[in-house]
Amino acid sequence: MIKDFDKIEGLFELYRDPEENKVFLAIRPDQFDQIYLCSITRTQGDGYFFDSASLVSIGRGWGTFPFVFQRVGKKVFFAHKNVYYR
Repeated sequence: MIKDFDKIEGLFELYRDPEENKVFLAIRPDQFDQIYLCSITRTQGDGYFFDSASLVSIGRGWGTFPFVFQRVGKKVFFAHKNVYYR
């Protein structure tokens, strides 16, 4: 399935198909049920001069947030951890 894909190494291995413009994420068994921190940033300007990544999170739930990969049967869930609930 990923034979002709480009491999991108990192915390999670990515496999990219440049012809189909698809990307697959490889998750090792020890990476499930671990909390990770996602920080969304931009690669180019958008008209904001200062911390525009924090402006993305205003009212939209994006910006920087904790998440976890959970396996349930044959499915994999990307779960956003709710840190605002007491």
